[in-house]
Amino acid sequence: MTTVTVNFRRKVRVSFLEYLYVDRQNHTFLLVCHTDRYFYFLTMFNGLIELIREGRDSIRSSELVPISGSLRHAVEVYHKSHLVRTEEAEEVMLNILANKDILMIPNEAPSREERAFEKANTVYLKDICQEVEISQGKAKSLLIQNGLGPENGFWRWHKSKLDSILQCLQN
Repeated sequence: MTTVTVNFRRKVRVSFLEYLYVDRQNHTFLLVCHTDRYFYFLTMFNGLIELIREGRDSIRSSELVPISGSLRHAVEVYHKSHLVRTEEAEEVMLNILANKDILMIPNEAPSREERAFEKANTVYLKDICQEVEISQGKAKSLLIQNGLGPENGFWRWHKSKLDSILQCLQN
């Protein structure tokens, strides 16, 4: 088993599983990696080669039956096929064939619980400005001057920075 680095909002290490699956209609699904919530399969299910994401609890995931075989051989068969393929699928196949251990999987949206936790621990410029009674434009210029500009392009911060932000704006 190899390790794969997947680029989500943060780098996550996941297992590179060499499993082949088949559904009731004999469509093949090549499980290339998984996270806590999703399985990522290369498949010809829809008449083209594509990388699909299935929830761990989805009906399709529960109906798949494992079969024996080599993932590399299956990818070679997929790659030699003349079927149309998505760019993501092509990149994953080329990485597997080149024995690279990095697959770039599309960003996963955070779960409802993760979003709620993030929102509960985040302070927003708008709310801070209302509390301190300062315009957002003036607050932005003061924060930038003091090295507290936007984080990741957004005017929001973790609650742990609230004291330093308030101190900057009140001086």
